[in-house]
Amino acid sequence: MWFTRHKTADALTPETAQELVTAERVRDRLDAVARARFDDEWRAVLAAVRRSYDLDHAKALERSWWLVSGGDRRTAQLAEQQARTLSSARSATYGRFHAAAERNGPAVYAQISEADRADFDREWGEACDVARYTFDLVPLEGLITKYWAHTELRHHDASPSV
Repeated sequence: MWFTRHKTADALTPETAQELVTAERVRDRLDAVARARFDDEWRAVLAAVRRSYDLDHAKALERSWWLVSGGDRRTAQLAEQQARTLSSARSATYGRFHAAAERNGPAVYAQISEADRADFDREWGEACDVARYTFDLVPLEGLITKYWAHTELRHHDASPSV
């Protein structure tokens, strides 16, 4: 079983909790009636994610259904802590120089160049389509990280050397 690598609940960290609280795992734990309700909510949330670039509502849906599916509250709380940490992560700042975007979809989209936005929109739409059926947000998180790195490089390259 997937929980066996975590010998006790005390061994859980925010990182491992976030790996456990996924839509796919939640869905596997639900009966047919609850799964149908979850699927409807998942599709609705992904439609909003597609328009807003914001994964927070999808992550919140995973955590709330984790509890519905019999998951424990501590794991959900640790997963929420990790999601907040990643979403608000900023690059290191150097004195008076501009800090790059927070590491979440809306902030990254606001910081990427106009030239990159068309690619981001296309890739984001494709990843949303995949997530709708795979119940996996990792490709969307990967896009945020990829384009966040672009903003980091752009800000680093624009900063005068210290």
